[in-house]
Amino acid sequence: LRRGPAVRSVCERGAERPCTGTMYAYRKAMPRLNKHLDEKWVKHCQQMHRKRLKQMKPAIDNKPPPKYVHLVQNLKKQQMDEERYSQIERDNYLLLDKMSYIMTHPQLLDEKYMGPPVTFGKSLNKEYRKRELMRITEENLQILRRIQHKEPYYNHLEWEEESRRGGGELG
Repeated sequence: LRRGPAVRSVCERGAERPCTGTMYAYRKAMPRLNKHLDEKWVKHCQQMHRKRLKQMKPAIDNKPPPKYVHLVQNLKKQQMDEERYSQIERDNYLLLDKMSYIMTHPQLLDEKYMGPPVTFGKSLNKEYRKRELMRITEENLQILRRIQHKEPYYNHLEWEEESRRGGGELG
């Protein structure tokens, strides 16, 4: 316990008396009638202080704040979600109905929505493009044959022989 020089302790009996003890040197100068009774009084005051500390209740509220239903359950969001889900269900039902109609009436659907089938005229350029493609393919095959039958310029066997002989240093 720390007490200033002018602090006095009040016990349960209500009597006010200076608390003296061996802890504080300045209290030796304070007058006291009986040394043993004074020490007993100081111990009693300290014991009462410890007892009050043990019985003390916290002054800070550590409990979580109360949970309000209108904050936990967002009713407007739930309502909007339900409306959205019902709209999706309606759309799915309409799509399913249209798909089943398409599956049962395929020939009517093509003419009804897309009109009669469109036939394009023949290309006047078709034969020329076909001949040109054949000519290019034939040239590519000739080039491939020439590449495959050409002897290689570099001989890898000579390179390996040079590296074994020690002549393979670079630079």
